[in-house]
Amino acid sequence: MISPAITLAFVVAAASALETPVAECPTICPDWYQPVCGSDRVTYTNKCQLEVAACTKPGLTLANATACGLETADCPRYCPEIYRPVCGSDGKTYSNACELSITSCKNPSVQHKSDGPCKLPKPTPVACPDACNKMYDPVCGSNWVTYANKCLFESAQCRNPGLTLAATGDCKCNYACTRHYDPICASNKVTYSNWCEFSKAVCKMPDLKVRSIGICKK
Repeated sequence: MISPAITLAFVVAAASALETPVAECPTICPDWYQPVCGSDRVTYTNKCQLEVAACTKPGLTLANATACGLETADCPRYCPEIYRPVCGSDGKTYSNACELSITSCKNPSVQHKSDGPCKLPKPTPVACPDACNKMYDPVCGSNWVTYANKCLFESAQCRNPGLTLAATGDCKCNYACTRHYDPICASNKVTYSNWCEFSKAVCKMPDLKVRSIGICKK
């Protein structure tokens, strides 16, 4: 015969067990593809999916933070056509984590660096030349400044990209002009072949003005 004390203890224990909350397994996971390999050699879409499976399979653990088989030559060949970019340690942006895993399989040195596209490195500013020789071989800039030599002109041009070479030689009335043809009609009704030739004329005749752009009409 079972004693009343033992029966009471059994009932109390059973009641306590019923009152103890049982942890619920997660059922909702994000849909991103960042594969992991379980100890059961199954590739799960992401770590959350592995944890869902592990909740019902207590012995299941994380074997590898990539898809199963990546440690062998059996690399995956197909990936879902979704654009969720990730940045690899090789500085390349992959359309999704699956595409990166294929590269990582073939080249283990390439790993996941960050989510999102890789950030482009800032361009290294070009240092403008500032050490020029003292040779005097003047050139004339489009700002009508005479530079002692072409090196000094290029240094100024580096800091002011809009600056162009107007002519070789000193910015005087007798400087040489290029043969570029872009006619200008002056107030003296003379057509000058380009702005440089017109400016040379202005140097000699300060009152000379531009009448119109193009060839002077009779």
